[in-house]
Amino acid sequence: MIKQLTIASEDPGVIAKSKELFQREAETLGKTGNHPHLPRLLDFFSVDQQFYLVQEYVEGPTLQEEIRHSGRFTEAKIWALLKDLLATLDYLHHQEIIHRDIKPTNIIRRTLDNKLILIDFGAVKERVHQSIGADLVMEPAPATMVGTAGFSPPEQMARRPVFASDLYSLGITCLYLLTGKAPDRFDYDQHSGELSWQTQVQISDALKHVLEGLLKVSVRDRYPSAQAAMADIEIQEQQLNSLAATVSLAQTVQLASSQAQTSTTQIRHKTTAKPVKSSSPQAFTTQTRQDFIQKAGNQDRPRWFPCRPSASWQI
Repeated sequence: MIKQLTIASEDPGVIAKSKELFQREAETLGKTGNHPHLPRLLDFFSVDQQFYLVQEYVEGPTLQEEIRHSGRFTEAKIWALLKDLLATLDYLHHQEIIHRDIKPTNIIRRTLDNKLILIDFGAVKERVHQSIGADLVMEPAPATMVGTAGFSPPEQMARRPVFASDLYSLGITCLYLLTGKAPDRFDYDQHSGELSWQTQVQISDALKHVLEGLLKVSVRDRYPSAQAAMADIEIQEQQLNSLAATVSLAQTVQLASSQAQTSTTQIRHKTTAKPVKSSSPQAFTTQTRQDFIQKAGNQDRPRWFPCRPSASWQI
């Protein structure tokens, strides 16, 4: 992918200064090619008053395209995105690079490996522009400020970006992915200037806490660095895991108690069952003998029953 930086001025001094700054910033961007979530800078060169950056082409949908096709992000996907992109920003910031234009259209999910790739750096354009004034424009769209309205924080809109400016843009991006709503569709607190978003999302308190740290209007109240945000995320995840373990243990105890109660009820039912009358041969024989004796005792004399002698008898 080739990006073009055009010099509108005819002043030789401006052109010379522009070339110097362009080469310096392009070399800085070239150092980022070793990171798995950044496109490689393949080459850079200038022709007359035209400067060119040749970057690796990343195939895949942007996150804006993904949300339109697959719907809003779940909380789990937001956690994964935050961990990936905060690590990327931490790397960039240690290279003294501010991205300046983080938004869903500048994040690609690479088809090759499903990784999130951060594209379209504004660093070259911003630094050169600050140095030589309003004579520089980036093709195809002219601009005097790097960033996107709604996604950029106040200090960046005032052309004073800091590393924490990228964190605000990342927070706004998360809100867009969670809700599908553009930044200008959220209300603002008239007193603090803070974005009113908490009632628009169904997420854990832990994720709300992290997003609040990213989205503070004042730089002083925002996370000071990507590293600080990552450290807080680790704490929040530990608390979530601890809560999940507690809930799981409570559910296990409740299940065991329920099973024990069911078993006790079954045993009690067997113990209290009505006995069945015995019809054993011994009981029957004893009763028959008693009846016979009683009947025999009531006779005054023996009774003889006539019978016919058998033919086989001998007298």
